[in-house]
Amino acid sequence: SKFGGGSIYFDGTGDSLNPANSSDYAFGTGDFTVDCWLYKINTVAWETMFDTYSTGGSDGFICGLWDSSSTMGFYSESGIGWTNAGGTEVGLNTWYHLALVRNGNNIRLYINGTLDSAFASTTFSGALNNSSSWIYIGETRTGSDETNGYVDEYRISWVARYTSNFT
Repeated sequence: SKFGGGSIYFDGTGDSLNPANSSDYAFGTGDFTVDCWLYKINTVAWETMFDTYSTGGSDGFICGLWDSSSTMGFYSESGIGWTNAGGTEVGLNTWYHLALVRNGNNIRLYINGTLDSAFASTTFSGALNNSSSWIYIGETRTGSDETNGYVDEYRISWVARYTSNFT
């Protein structure tokens, strides 16, 4: 674990957390932050940190590690599509703090407190989960693209916690 003596372990074969459907995940156009600590054990083709799915199916988003390069990627169903431009690689056997932040129309990804260069100018004005939604942690809604490693201190906040690099 990174803090407190315990974390969740995903072995990469069908593990995930899937809290009940809730309007708590209806971010809409508001500010929010989703962050966690990740300790990867193995690199797989795509590792999902979180995936949201709305009851309408048209305004969810996915954030995770892209392909075998293990750089951050973001996908929005409601217009932005895939965003990944190479960015910072997340390596094995090391704790990394990952944060997805929406601040107004800015979508930012931070790794260990540093803005990932691939997301320095990503903007999006549409809604992200404007209705009651599900959230998947550790795999996608289709049961694929599993994380292989440990996740600690997973947090969802309805504020933009980070708007510049932080320690």
